[in-house]
Parts: sequence; C-alpha cells; structure tokens
Amino acid sequence: MRNHTLPFLSLLAVLLFVACGDRGYTGGNTPATLTDATSSGKAARVYADSDSSLTTASEDEVNALFASLQSGEIVTLEPKRYYLDAPIELDGVDDFVLDGNGAVLILRNKDEDVLRVSSSTNVILKNFKATHVEPEGPLGCRGSVINVFYSSDIMVENCRLNGSGLIGIAAFNVKNLRATHNYIYNNSQYGILFDTDTSIDLSYNRFEDNGASGTMHLAKALDPGLTEIDQITKDQVAEGLKMSRNRFN
Repeated sequence: MRNHTLPFLSLLAVLLFVACGDRGYTGGNTPATLTDATSSGKAARVYADSDSSLTTASEDEVNALFASLQSGEIVTLEPKRYYLDAPIELDGVDDFVLDGNGAVLILRNKDEDVLRVSSSTNVILKNFKATHVEPEGPLGCRGSVINVFYSSDIMVENCRLNGSGLIGIAAFNVKNLRATHNYIYNNSQYGILFDTDTSIDLSYNRFEDNGASGTMHLAKALDPGLTEIDQITKDQVAEGLKMSRNRFN
C-alpha cells in the first residue's frame, strides 16, 4: 500500500497541522497501568494475520465504541474489522486501555491519522492492526497510523501498523513512549518519527519496507521545520532513546 511518489512536503503539512469506565471488558474493573503492559520475551501474535477471516462490525457498533472515550476505561474490542469515518481520538484521556483483541481498524479518510493521542497520560494501545482503506490514484494516503503528541506514559504493544499512511508512529513532545512487539511496515515516509522533546523506548519491534528506500524505519526530527532528520538504522541507547532487540528488514 506504500506509495513512493508521495512528496516530503505532504509529510511537513501534516506535521505542522498536528503541532498548531469499561466497554466490552471481561476482566476486572481496574484499568491496567503502563507497567502491567510490559512484556518479556516474544509476545503472542494476537492480531489477525488475515483480514478475510474477520466479520465487519456494524456502524452502530463502531459509533458505540468510539464516540466518546473516557479516562479510566478499558475498551476490549471483538476480533472484527472496524471501518472508521474519522480518527479514533484520545484527547485529555488518562489511565486508558484499548485492547484490540485481534481487531482490524480501517480508516476511510486517507488524509487523517487512524488513531490520535493528545494531552493524555498512561494510555495502552495493544493487539490490533491499524490501516487506511486501499488508496486510489498516485498520491495514496496522507495521514499517519498512530499520532501521539503532548502526552506521557504511552504504550503501543503487539500491533501491526500497516503502511497505509506517512508514518507508523509519529511522536511529538511525548514523555516515556514505549513500543514493543509491533510490526511496522510499508509506510510512505518513516516507520517511526519522533522529535527531540520525546523520550522513547523501543524493543522487539519488526520494521520492514518503510520510506521510498524501504529502509527509513526510524528517524529523529532535530528541528520543528523538519529540515534536519537523523536516521537511525540499528539499536542504540542515547539521550531520550533506548532500543533493544528490534529487527530492521
């Protein structure tokens, strides 16, 4: 789904735009914390490898689940395809868990991010595939998959972030973003892009076929205008960055 002809200015436009209870849960009634979500070793592949095996959620189901997400909720989806007309928005949401349970999230609007987290704390996103509808024409999608900004203690775990957009995970001014056991692939610009105000911990992720070269898996934006980008090609530990056991294909 990645389109190599998408211009870098489209990425800049999107990033400049970004800058300027309990539902269906079958367990206990206390939301998990970021520490609870930490995995060791290999994670189970909970997400669906084949979308064709899943039924499609009704419009009423989608609206009931995502219309108004609140702090303290644990939302556990059924393993279905969920077609979205707008991004899933977590704005000012704290102590929140979205467990996809093998679901596939598909955004129809190719100019928007599939899932957006802003001004939120202690959010766990896990066990789902996220993508856009298949693009038509030469430009493809211009939204990213997950976009996180002005937030802290965010976990993305055991997800497939399909390159239906510019970036698999975009992070700006995020404290303690952790991504583990994800498959991040086919993104037009980068697998993950983060800025100098973000601290990030990456482990056991698989990166494949990102950017026009197929190797633009991870990059750090050194200035707000994105005129300086530091590409990262292997695991390392540096200021604001901790990496271990990631695969770059």
